[in-house]
Amino acid sequence: MRRLYLKIYAAFIGILLLFGVLLTAAWWLLAIDSQENRTLEGMGVVLGEVLPSAAKPTMALQTKVEELAALFRADLSVLTPDGAVLAESGEALPPLPADQHHSGWLRVAGGPIIALLLPDHRWVLARSHHRHRGLGLLLGLSSREIERKTGEIAAFSELGEYLHLPVRTYSAGMTLRLMFAIATSIEGNVVLMDEWLAVGDSSFRRKANERLKAIAARAGILVIASHDEHILRDTCTLGMRLEAGKVKQFGPIGEVLAERT
Repeated sequence: MRRLYLKIYAAFIGILLLFGVLLTAAWWLLAIDSQENRTLEGMGVVLGEVLPSAAKPTMALQTKVEELAALFRADLSVLTPDGAVLAESGEALPPLPADQHHSGWLRVAGGPIIALLLPDHRWVLARSHHRHRGLGLLLGLSSREIERKTGEIAAFSELGEYLHLPVRTYSAGMTLRLMFAIATSIEGNVVLMDEWLAVGDSSFRRKANERLKAIAARAGILVIASHDEHILRDTCTLGMRLEAGKVKQFGPIGEVLAERT
């Protein structure tokens, strides 16, 4: 009987601990949402100071909206409290939902839109053009090069409207597609590769393989580290065999591979 009581007691303690963990997690998530909402509300207040007031001529508002859209590289709209468009720049954005009463993110076709409520109850809707500029900059592309290559990268990655979504929402395969498209859009006289990349489904892998061969053909020098003898024979003319970080052999690729076997 005592053992039964101990089991019941242990189960009761376990339930209390589980409830405490769930309560803490819920509080943490609500705290994050609350912080984000406060940030968006603050952005709305700042924009309310930047934009001309509702009493100003519409042309002044349109000019300021175009300036902000160019500055932030975004599609931008300013709406009346009931959702009518006052000024816009870039692609037309979807209408404001009737049940939208606070600043927040709108999940719509074509990518998420930020909706900011201004102090005078007007709305600002915005959608960024370049959610993936950071990847290009990290891979060595200048802002001008990213502008020039954006269409090519988008077409090659085959991600379509998903390009408007944050990268953190991508699957591993989608992320690899995008990074591969960006990385292989860079042209150089010397190309360094760690293994021959293969990403995506069979159709995309064939396309990726063709692009890698084209890069290798254009490059003055291609250096590839690989364990795949077929790729090395097909791609390279010279080979170097390393052991423990030291050069053991250097010469025609066929001879180096024959010595290895």
